[in-house]
Amino acid sequence: IISGPASVCKTQSSVAYSISPVSGATSYSWSATGGASISPSGNTALVNYNTALSSSVVIRANANNACGSSQPGALGVNVNLFCRSASENVDENSTSFEVYPNPASANATITFNSLADQKYVITLTDMIGNIVYSEAITATKEFNSMEINVADFSKGIYITNITSESGITLLKKIVVE
Repeated sequence: IISGPASVCKTQSSVAYSISPVSGATSYSWSATGGASISPSGNTALVNYNTALSSSVVIRANANNACGSSQPGALGVNVNLFCRSASENVDENSTSFEVYPNPASANATITFNSLADQKYVITLTDMIGNIVYSEAITATKEFNSMEINVADFSKGIYITNITSESGITLLKKIVVE
């Protein structure tokens, strides 16, 4: 049985997992599916979810000795690809962010409130992390609006990301039809 969190955010790294020591085992083999990376160390392993491409990851562990390998223990982990951690320092009460229409087929409008005059980088990424659009803008304090032509984008789900020079990052999902 593999012990560790069964639900995580994509932003999490160095998440610890372990199995009880197996009598007669001389080593252990670990693996993770879904794009997560794993660093094994005996009967424990650290998993980085920041490379995950899927909302479902399976962690497996085998005990090994001269006779071969055991049947793998497995743990299914749900990965929230869109959640934020507290360390991202987002103050949702003072910053609003919208993307519409959603779904979009020609133009998408991005609106947000900025707490100060500052620079922002706005990116759209596809579900495997490729940046399909990026623009640096200077926003004014309070309300800001811009339009992006999405007519030439492939149909699918994209993540709209706005990051301020002060380090605040906000994410919204948009569907292009």
